Amino acid sequence: MSTSERTQSLRRRLALSTTGFFLLVGVMLVFAQYALLSAVIEQSIDSTSGGSTQSPSSEQAVGAVLAVAEELQWTVTIVSAVIVVVLALVAGALTWHTASRSLGRVADVTALARDLSEKSLSDRIALEGPADEIKDLADTLDGMLERLESAFRSQERFVSSASHELRTPIAAIRTALEPQLLHDRFSADVRPSVERALDAAKRAEQLISSLLQLARASAPSSRAVESVRLDDIAEALSETAAEEATRHGVTLTSSSAPVTVRGEHTLLTQLASNLVDNALIHNVEGGWIDVALENRGSSARLTVKNTSAGLTGPLDHLLEPFDRGNHTRSAGDGPNGYGLGLAIAKAIVDEHNGRLTLAVQNESTFVATVELPAVVGTEEEAGSHTVHAPASSH
Repeated sequence: MSTSERTQSLRRRLALSTTGFFLLVGVMLVFAQYALLSAVIEQSIDSTSGGSTQSPSSEQAVGAVLAVAEELQWTVTIVSAVIVVVLALVAGALTWHTASRSLGRVADVTALARDLSEKSLSDRIALEGPADEIKDLADTLDGMLERLESAFRSQERFVSSASHELRTPIAAIRTALEPQLLHDRFSADVRPSVERALDAAKRAEQLISSLLQLARASAPSSRAVESVRLDDIAEALSETAAEEATRHGVTLTSSSAPVTVRGEHTLLTQLASNLVDNALIHNVEGGWIDVALENRGSSARLTVKNTSAGLTGPLDHLLEPFDRGNHTRSAGDGPNGYGLGLAIAKAIVDEHNGRLTLAVQNESTFVATVELPAVVGTEEEAGSHTVHAPASSH
């Protein structure tokens, strides 16, 4: 239900409840008025008759007065009931009007807050109008956005500074050891230890780069959003990954339909690359990878399937950082990666208001599916592109 629909529903409930309450009170007052008039008429008749025997003419006079009194009683009751109904409708209309003015400002605050969350944290609601509770709410949200922006900016500065400070000693280690190793200046018994140290330094550098990508993809930003041909990214990536797939002994196929999305080109390229890299790393000998991009009108669906083994049950935990499924840290990072690829992909998909789902088909096929909002009505070239990377013989 949209915000406008929820607002109308609340206004309707307020108006109906006010009208119903007013009618209930009005009906009780009409009944009380009717009972009071009945008591007054009976008391007046009793006092007039005095309890003694009256002449026929007096009885006729009393009967005439009683008939007029009862008619007047019903007339007053009917008029009162009509007045109660009219006033109840007027109260409901006034409640609707008052609620519309107040809830309309609430809807404006909600729409502005949602728009800010989709863009960046640097803008503010800055609601104008009377200094009431709704303006206090908007000002409170502005203060919260300011604190969040400050916190995220501090996080970005910390990540940038930390990555630079960590890369510097690692680069110094590689600079000190690689030339010496290249010129064979280490003895045979020391050389294996130096190679392991260099390998650890390279893995640490890759890990720092992955963490930096995750932090940048997760943090709200004010990146310039543009129209991106997702099929161009998929085709270029498939052609680049074909050689790598051949080295892994994996068959890679790719098909794509023209589709345009709104987003940041670098991040979308990183998203597709991470999904394909994950399919390559967690594959089996002689396996396959299938990359398919579909244009579904209002959305673009990117599906990456690959042969896999040993993955069962819920897979949402794989979207958490450092989770590598059946591969543990004790097994070493090496070919199994660091467990950050899908986490980075999830952060990028969330940044583009999309959805990433994981599934296992037939107990041996791992499927990663990304759905992103597509640009509708864009002129795109028809046709599809297919790339095949045959598995190398072993």
